[in-house]
Amino acid sequence: MTCVGSIAGCSAVGGPAGGGLTAGMPWGSVGSPGPIGFDIPDRLCPVTHRLARSVGATISACLLMTVAACAQGETATTDLPAESRGPFVEAPSGPEEVCRVADPRLPEISGLAASTQHPGILWTHNDSGDRAQLFALDALTCEVKAVIRLRGVDAWDTEAVAVGRDANDKPVLWFGDIGDNTATASSVRLYRLPEPAQIKDQTLTVAATITVKYADEPYNAEALLVEPSPEGRIWIVTRRQSAQGAYYELPASAWGSSTTVTVRAVGSVPALTTDATFAPNGEVYALRTYFGATQFDGTPPGNNSQSIDVGFTGQSEALTYSYDSRLLYTISEGVNQPLIKVPLP
Repeated sequence: MTCVGSIAGCSAVGGPAGGGLTAGMPWGSVGSPGPIGFDIPDRLCPVTHRLARSVGATISACLLMTVAACAQGETATTDLPAESRGPFVEAPSGPEEVCRVADPRLPEISGLAASTQHPGILWTHNDSGDRAQLFALDALTCEVKAVIRLRGVDAWDTEAVAVGRDANDKPVLWFGDIGDNTATASSVRLYRLPEPAQIKDQTLTVAATITVKYADEPYNAEALLVEPSPEGRIWIVTRRQSAQGAYYELPASAWGSSTTVTVRAVGSVPALTTDATFAPNGEVYALRTYFGATQFDGTPPGNNSQSIDVGFTGQSEALTYSYDSRLLYTISEGVNQPLIKVPLP
């Protein structure tokens, strides 16, 4: 005959009815409570003392593992690399406000990138007029956790931030001073720096400055795509008011030391493209415009395009996937703007 019983998850148990342990009562004795939630009447299911002790030890070990798992709760995911475990956020059924960015130092957010080294942190920055600095934004509370200043960088019109991986598979940040509203600049710049190991206020020296020239003519750009693999491919995405922009791919030499590169178009994008983001799993990427967003499979120019309902929150120039690639975040320029989480198509 099979013995049956139950373990009540992570709740405390006690007394025979709850299957608790009773001191001095050997498991398997008549009418005694069984090991960790099993009431074993010997007349129905005789168990030797040796077997009872073995079963008890096994179940106790299972209970310990269960308690450890419960201690994690919903604050971590276990199907990701260790550095990518962080707060679990349920994907919404439609665009949904998470919190509001009330910090007066962020009146004109123009870029957003989810950290995989610090899950739950979104790197962001202001548009033109601010110094060269990045803000570590809490994706659950919209609180600024740290400010990272770039030493020796004189920013002109910063429009994008992206997370990449260097040749050693270490996380880096790409900071895009790529805005040019008059489309007259002879070149724009990208700055690469190691992603800070600690979320605290600090000033960092960039590892490389990449001066970028377009092969055809100057453009304004507000979006940057970096493939999330070691020394992954990089694209600047140009913005045009009434005509299609384009993906401009950087050569592999951009991953070296400071250098000047020339970029060429490899595909078109919608007019008024204001941001772009790769999912950390590398499978899809998305483009943001003032009016919506589109997700693509693969790498630019992509395929299997799918529209994304991001709602309308004003002049939005920031979009990123969550660290676990399960949903998107977007936010608009302005004071006290809501951070919106968006389901994937």
